[in-house]
Amino acid sequence: MVNESLLIGAHCLAQLGHQLAQPGTGQVVVLADANTAALCYPLLKPYLPATHTLVEIAAGEEHKLLSTCEEVWRQLTEL
Repeated sequence: MVNESLLIGAHCLAQLGHQLAQPGTGQVVVLADANTAALCYPLLKPYLPATHTLVEIAAGEEHKLLSTCEEVWRQLTEL
């Protein structure tokens, strides 16, 4: 069974942390471009399991390529 919760509001990061700490949660992967990784990921990181993985791609429209998808897929399959 899949839990399809949508978290919105002032306490959504704390709620996310609680949900990710529940038994049965699989591996957590954050996919972000370089800008998001620099600006937003530090705010999210404290709420993620210590064992999470960050997959970072280059920022910008010019990097929205199949080769970028292939690199993300490669990194995911190596986890």
